[in-house]
Amino acid sequence: MSAGRTLLNQFLRGEPQIRPVLVPLFGLLLARVESKPYEEIISNPGDWTAALLKTMDLLQTDGVIAGYDDAILAQAIDAPVAMDAATVGVTVAAGALADEPLQHPGLAAAVETVKRLAASAGRSYACIAGMTGPGKLSNQLFPSGGIEAGMRSVKKQYLAVSESYLKTRPDMLLLFEQMGSMGGSISSVFARLYSTLRNQAAYYNIPLAVYFEAYHPDHMEQLSSLKPDITILGRDIHGNEPGLALALQFTDKPAGIGINLEDPEHAAALVQAACSACRGGRNLLLTSLGSPGMDVNLDSLRSVFRNSGEIEETRGQG
Repeated sequence: MSAGRTLLNQFLRGEPQIRPVLVPLFGLLLARVESKPYEEIISNPGDWTAALLKTMDLLQTDGVIAGYDDAILAQAIDAPVAMDAATVGVTVAAGALADEPLQHPGLAAAVETVKRLAASAGRSYACIAGMTGPGKLSNQLFPSGGIEAGMRSVKKQYLAVSESYLKTRPDMLLLFEQMGSMGGSISSVFARLYSTLRNQAAYYNIPLAVYFEAYHPDHMEQLSSLKPDITILGRDIHGNEPGLALALQFTDKPAGIGINLEDPEHAAALVQAACSACRGGRNLLLTSLGSPGMDVNLDSLRSVFRNSGEIEETRGQG
């Protein structure tokens, strides 16, 4: 087991890192590792917990992003959801919103999964709780428009769910946000909701991170205006990968990027570049651009995280 939690704590505190924290999304890859349907795995906290730990050990990553599925939160707030082996997504706009989304069995399983992983006695791995961001959720529920009104509609339910994740005491709460639906600007409603989320996370002393997708690379100040503790960059509005240089230029605070695990050779080069940046005094976390595909070569994927002398030096240290 890697010293993932130690590395994550160094990252969060801005202390020197020998290398970046490596915590990808696993997503549908869990179904391949466990040889059972994805929706069956995530419906049971015991199965979901075991699958995340097994995949973490298989790939030799530093931890898990737990309790995250792209559709669960929207489903719990009453959007019909279609799931199959290839895609997971919200397909129909919500009708009446549920008053008690935490009673939904899928969301309850997600929160319980985070609780089990975060509470594991003596754990050395990083446990990051993942949750759909409020802007992305509003776009899922109200795809025909009215996202700002949608955020007002879901605020009460959203804050109840985010608090339930925070109460499990993960090492970080990570919100997955899609900026393309925002029209290139941050509304006052969006900004106020994020202010509340920052205060809520601070109350529990849990760092708040945001994974931004579909942002405009010329409007990076819009992302910084939400003031998360950690900013992680995914693909921009043109579908381009962020690259390490953009993250390093964007902020001098602890930051992260998604790397393309479908291209292991390129991803391994980015890991090496991130190791060099860490030795130069930067604090970095690497995750993935979405979850790896079901047909990804697992040996190649494992090599992205494992086959580096610099990285191997830190394995097994607690």
